[in-house]
Amino acid sequence: MPSAQQAANQFAMDTELTFEGDTVTVHTNDGKQTAKYKVVREDKRSIIIETDRDGPNDPQTFTFDSDRAMRWQIMPGKTLSFAKE
Repeated sequence: MPSAQQAANQFAMDTELTFEGDTVTVHTNDGKQTAKYKVVREDKRSIIIETDRDGPNDPQTFTFDSDRAMRWQIMPGKTLSFAKE
């Protein structure tokens, strides 16, 4: 049985985010989910969004650590890290 870290790594490798207009789509091996979003706050390193699917009490933060690395905080304590290879 894979560890939680291995499962999280596999999920991140199989995940693609697409932003088009005011719509975000999360593609995974299990399918896709689409929602309308709005930017709540942004600065040079991060963007915080709210989606109509999750509501205003569940904002999601995207932090850009470099041109090749991004962290997606889905909820407090739950963060996925992405890196271009």
